[in-house]
Amino acid sequence: MRAGNTTPPPPIDSTQDPPLQRPPLHERQLQVNPQKDSLLYNGTIPAEIRDLIFFYSTQEYSQTDDSSIWPLDTKYTRPGYTSKRKVNISLLLTCRRIYLETYHLPALKKEHVFWHGSSTAPPHQSHHAGKPFGYDIEVEYFAKFQPWQLSLVKEMHLFTQMFWLEHGFPRFCKQDFMRGVEKLKITIRRGDWWFNERNHPLVINPYFVTVQHDNCLALMHKNIGEQQRGDVLPWLNKVWGSAFKQLLSLKELEIELETSDDKKHELETIVKWAKTWKFPLNGGKVLSTEGLDVTSTSWQSPPCYWSDKCPYCLSRRPHHCNSEGTPNEEKCGERARLIFAGLGPKCHVYSLKWRVAQDVP
Repeated sequence: MRAGNTTPPPPIDSTQDPPLQRPPLHERQLQVNPQKDSLLYNGTIPAEIRDLIFFYSTQEYSQTDDSSIWPLDTKYTRPGYTSKRKVNISLLLTCRRIYLETYHLPALKKEHVFWHGSSTAPPHQSHHAGKPFGYDIEVEYFAKFQPWQLSLVKEMHLFTQMFWLEHGFPRFCKQDFMRGVEKLKITIRRGDWWFNERNHPLVINPYFVTVQHDNCLALMHKNIGEQQRGDVLPWLNKVWGSAFKQLLSLKELEIELETSDDKKHELETIVKWAKTWKFPLNGGKVLSTEGLDVTSTSWQSPPCYWSDKCPYCLSRRPHHCNSEGTPNEEKCGERARLIFAGLGPKCHVYSLKWRVAQDVP
């Protein structure tokens, strides 16, 4: 435009059709070099070995540079989750033939992991994680996917506090990005249980929504007793245990339950009960633990995992308990020694799996 020319640009015709988007590369009719000079394709390396090379080359990995490593004393840093993760796609840029054999691997094999709960999520998700019942982080994340990429999302992992599991998860399962999920993993950490900071007893119940903790604790133990007597508990539509029927592609569910030493016996009671849960699906099918073992691990957590009160004497002073001369004196002393050493409580993690099965009354 010449200087001084104030003629406005022609208006945009909003009635015109938007420009057609080109189809993805793997759907186009393109010439592909067979790469017969490459060891990968001239018969030197067997096809099954080539597939393994491609598989491992596109695996997600934890980054080790200083800017990617998370601080140790956080509620989200734990075994297997210590830094940002990355998928290297350099292999896909090598040539068309390799791209056509590997384009699906990054989205297919990546663990799509999300955190729900205030102060329990890493920095890149913390701006959304504190919203009580939302799932904005997933909406924002999957909005960047092309439809063909979204169709490859088969696995998801949710770190969630109990309030989100009960109040956000049922609506979450109805979202479009959940349609193709075949394997879902849910982790309830030491700090995710209801009122864990006050050392309240552990409560989880897939049959009901927690309204008042003390009442729900009594209800949970009442339900445990009823099922031990052979009673069949009904599944209400709005509870989190009924939400899995929305996941039409689901084949496997894994739930990890974690707590500290002082509540291990409480968690073992819950785990034993959880083995009997049969989550309803559609078409007369359920998610069942039958034939699947419970696995357990333990780890030394960071200091932020301690509750506000000593679990043994209820003292709020980290180095001075009120248990001298009582049966809890030794346990209180051990807690004080761990705090002085900059360590948190020893945590125990129990993993249960469910798979699709025919419902048998």
